[in-house]
Amino acid sequence: RDKQYADFQKIFKDLDVPLVCVCGNHDVGNSPTQQTVQKYRSDFGDDWFSFVCNGVFCIVINSQYYEDPKFVPEIAAEQDSWLDEQLKIAKSGKYKHSLVFQH
Repeated sequence: RDKQYADFQKIFKDLDVPLVCVCGNHDVGNSPTQQTVQKYRSDFGDDWFSFVCNGVFCIVINSQYYEDPKFVPEIAAEQDSWLDEQLKIAKSGKYKHSLVFQH
């Protein structure tokens, strides 16, 4: 994975458009662990987050916590709580559209 990360950095470092990385099974495995989640976060940043683009509310989640959270139950629960709050924001009527991204 380290070689793939180096290749990714090399190719995308001069990208002139915004890039949103969405965590998935190739990043943290089918059964995420503390180590794989920390490695992803260290390399790419948060594995769940939200942002607004041109009036559209975007929510990015790490769907691997729904696949198999047995090694990271606290992280999975933290994302669930955060997602509940984000969905309230999405339903607030403040944004013209809301999108959820997952891998």
